[in-house]
Amino acid sequence: MSSTIEKINPNLPIHLEKCQELDNEHPINVVIMFGWTNSNVRNVSKIASYWRKKGNFHILDWTASDFPYIYFTKKATQACAAFIPYLQEFGVLPTTNEDDDSKHSPTKPKLIAHAFSNGGTTGLAGLAEACKLQNLPLHYSALIIDSAPGTTSIFTFYKIFTVAQKNPIKKAFLAIVIEFLFLLVGLPSMVLYSSCTGQKTIIEFFTNVLFEHNAAKYSPRLFIYSKTDKLVPSSSVEKVIAKSVKLCGDKTRKWCLEESDHVTHWMKHTEIYEKTVDNFIDEFHKIIINTKYQTKKMYQEQPRGSRSHDPYIGTTFQRALYFVLTAILGYFLLALLAVVVLESLDLYREVGKAIRHWFAN
Repeated sequence: MSSTIEKINPNLPIHLEKCQELDNEHPINVVIMFGWTNSNVRNVSKIASYWRKKGNFHILDWTASDFPYIYFTKKATQACAAFIPYLQEFGVLPTTNEDDDSKHSPTKPKLIAHAFSNGGTTGLAGLAEACKLQNLPLHYSALIIDSAPGTTSIFTFYKIFTVAQKNPIKKAFLAIVIEFLFLLVGLPSMVLYSSCTGQKTIIEFFTNVLFEHNAAKYSPRLFIYSKTDKLVPSSSVEKVIAKSVKLCGDKTRKWCLEESDHVTHWMKHTEIYEKTVDNFIDEFHKIIINTKYQTKKMYQEQPRGSRSHDPYIGTTFQRALYFVLTAILGYFLLALLAVVVLESLDLYREVGKAIRHWFAN
């Protein structure tokens, strides 16, 4: 029997795939796939095949990892509240009067968070905050954190939005436009807004939940990252891992790949990825696999278009020359703009603090 992915809120990019082969002898667990920035349900559902083939999982997908959710943590928290009725229905939100034995009973369904990049960890933290606001005692049974957390350089910010673009001319053009808009509008606006409101950055938002929030601070966590990730440096992830080891070392695990791109670890290393997650889950939780369930391929790969349909005209030399000249001019102007913006950030911070102080009084 094939599964159906349904959108559970018409205004939000969050989806549900209910387990079809119910096994009354074992609990039906829940996994939330918190997708990366610019992810979509098709991409995330491919990776969810790992959980789907286990057979005893309801799968929730979060692909609200773009504007405004990735920039405004309050929006992410509001969006994640839509998950709560389903978590209550599936029995993974414990009641306040449950004793510890009931909360950790092997017959109780488990809630696992599988988060990708900073976009995914924002959703993970947003759900914890949404439950806290409603006085609901959320507890993640396990956290799988893929390609996060980490700070992207302002000069590589464009890669978040161009990583899937194959055409080099399109990629260069988009990179220049995105960096211009980010440096001219995005970065100053974010600094000013954060200073005015006191809002945490998305990294602070996630790490606060990871280390201080009851939903996650006692949860086993597996960090999956790569030394060659160009968006989230391994050094950024390892700083968080070091703190995690210090605070809850017996529950911290990591897997560092020598070569793998951002959020592509499952796609490029599927077998060892799934084995690593299996070992992690089995170490902390015994999750019985429903062997009656047969996984079916839900999506068919579409053939790529022929190179003969390339819309770019002109000789190879002309196209290459255009690309080089555009890149040189664009990056020169970007460098000039970056100097001006970076010199102005302290001013934006002071203005924001002054505005917040004025409203407070």
